Amino acid sequence: MDDVDAWSEIRRRPGWTLITNHGACLIYIADHPDATIREIAGAVEITERAAARILRNLREEGYLNARRVGRRNVYQLDPDLPLRHPVGEDKQVSDLLVGLVNIDSRLRGRDTPPASQKPDAAGGTPPLRDVDVDAGAPPP
Repeated sequence: MDDVDAWSEIRRRPGWTLITNHGACLIYIADHPDATIREIAGAVEITERAAARILRNLREEGYLNARRVGRRNVYQLDPDLPLRHPVGEDKQVSDLLVGLVNIDSRLRGRDTPPASQKPDAAGGTPPLRDVDVDAGAPPP
C-alpha cells in the first residue's frame, strides 16, 4: 500500500484525531491567513457555524486577530501565546506550528524569532537540533 492509500485509509477511520478542531483551524489559518470561514470549515471538515465559533474563541483569547481587507478577513496569529493544555503549558503556539506549517513573516507578523531561536540566558542563540523522527528524541 502506498502513502496515498494509507492516508485515505486513516481518514476513513471513525473516532478520534490527534489535533482538536481548534488546533486544526489554527493550523489551517497559519497556512491560509486570508481563508474564508467556508474554506476553513471545509478544510477542517466541520460546519461553518462551528468554524465561526472556534474563530470567535481564538479571537477572544488573543490567539487570533482579524482585520478586514475589502470583503474578507485576514487573520494573524499570536505565535507567542502558550498552549492551553497543562501538558503543553510551557510551550508556545509557534512550537506547535513549526513542524506543521512554514512559520515566516506571514505567520509571525513581526521579526521576532520563533521560541526555539530566542537568545538563551547567556545572550546567544541556541543551535537547532535535528530530531530523529523514528526515535522521537534529538540525537546526543
